[in-house]
Amino acid sequence: MCVVGESWHIPLAQSPVPALLCSALGSIRHAPLPHHLTHGVGSTTVVAFSAFLNGHYPPADLTGDVAVSYSSPTGIPRVAQCKFSLPLRLVCCPSSPSKNAKYKITVDTNKPPVNLSEVFPDFLEKSEDKEGNALAFHFLSGPRVTVLASKTSLFENIWLVAKELVQRFDRHFAKQGVKDFRNSFAGPIPLAEYFETVDHHFELRVSAEKYQDLLSERAIQFRAIQRRLLTRFKDKTPAPLQNLDTLMEGTYRQVRHTHTH
Repeated sequence: MCVVGESWHIPLAQSPVPALLCSALGSIRHAPLPHHLTHGVGSTTVVAFSAFLNGHYPPADLTGDVAVSYSSPTGIPRVAQCKFSLPLRLVCCPSSPSKNAKYKITVDTNKPPVNLSEVFPDFLEKSEDKEGNALAFHFLSGPRVTVLASKTSLFENIWLVAKELVQRFDRHFAKQGVKDFRNSFAGPIPLAEYFETVDHHFELRVSAEKYQDLLSERAIQFRAIQRRLLTRFKDKTPAPLQNLDTLMEGTYRQVRHTHTH
């Protein structure tokens, strides 16, 4: 569970209606607000919400938007908005660093290397590197990402950790008063790996559509056989089944087999 804090000083004449949007994670649920809110100076209302993954794949981003609509004491409708970032721990957990990886990128900086334990203090539970030179992240969807110069077994998982790494570097040097800190990427843009991922995603979409059509056809066939069997059972002098029961059982197995794909 995480707490996202954001404060607004709003003069209310009507109860606010919150709207939460987070494209990174599947959906967000929030507790309903009371119908009538009475606020004094400095009073606070807390709205609890939950975010969760919608599918077995890593999110592209961890940012979200909050919008609160309300009416001022003069009856004018207002909207207050802000952005927030969810913690990386919601989608991955600490893991042991791996020496083997299919993909890797290098993020160059104009400052000396930083101890990763200072940048990621919330991911030190399983770190075997006491010097802070290696850190690993295990995504809930399965893949692992190791931060040395960021390497991983799945190309698409590098982005989230690389973005978090750069953001934490920025905050780390900002706290030290460093104003000229820069990040850079000197290597070639890995377009081949990117297009490979896009092609694989397209193949999965085509395959899913094919199985959806096949499932619809077999479901129609199953219902047609079912209707014919019911008609024969209702007849006072039913005709022979002519293997309709066997055909129905075989179609049912095909429907289940197609559904598992």
